[in-house]
Amino acid sequence: ADYLRNKGIRNVLITLGSAGAVLCNDEGYFYSPAIEGIPVVDPTAAGDSFVGAFCIGVCCGWPWQRILDFANCVASLTVSAKSAMPSIPALATVESFINEHSFFLPNFSELKYQ
Repeated sequence: ADYLRNKGIRNVLITLGSAGAVLCNDEGYFYSPAIEGIPVVDPTAAGDSFVGAFCIGVCCGWPWQRILDFANCVASLTVSAKSAMPSIPALATVESFINEHSFFLPNFSELKYQ
């Protein structure tokens, strides 16, 4: 991360697979460990779902740590199911997973159709 930051890259996001993810930017280093106890069925689409969830958090203006944690939850759900598209969880599934595991609960209201 430091190497890339020294080259002028402002935000460096590194996914670490079963070790979680780290973000390095002008505000500091943010680390989110992978969710423990999730059976890995198929890693297909885990990176795509992580990046999608990360982008949702950025667009919603959530704090960096919350964004990383949310993205890890989504990726964890993704690897627990088989195949690409069917494994990407719906928002209700993510919300239930977060509640069930007593993680933070971001404000999902702006993501739902009114």
